[in-house]
Amino acid sequence: MNKDWLDIVNRYFEAQTSEEEERLLKRFLVSEEAQGAEFDEARAVMGLFAVAKKDYHAEQVAKTPTRHIPYKWLSAAAVVVLVVALWWNRQEKPNYYACIDGVETTNRQKVVEAMHRSMESVQLDASTEDIVSRQLGEMFDVLNDDN
Repeated sequence: MNKDWLDIVNRYFEAQTSEEEERLLKRFLVSEEAQGAEFDEARAVMGLFAVAKKDYHAEQVAKTPTRHIPYKWLSAAAVVVLVVALWWNRQEKPNYYACIDGVETTNRQKVVEAMHRSMESVQLDASTEDIVSRQLGEMFDVLNDDN
């Protein structure tokens, strides 16, 4: 059995092993079967690569800039935005708005007066005939005359 493992170790040093064989070799080298002197060199090289890989990844993580969001500044900015939004919303807005003769106005009295004038101009006299009924009647009279 050790002869098979020695063959895998030799192929590992010649870079001819698959990833699966390397994974199995790593497991074997930490087992009790691999405690002989013939596997010392393989354990040392694989251990060195493992440490170097770990150090490399740690160095890459250290080089990667991290974005630390200053939460106290972020929360302060959110509070300021909230206060400004509430203040903006609470500003007194005109309840009345009209465009009278091409001039915009928010004066309540002028808007109400313009509304009353407009209502008076379209208000129908109660004694007059309903315009819609009269017009429909005229339309049907014309249709009846054609027969």
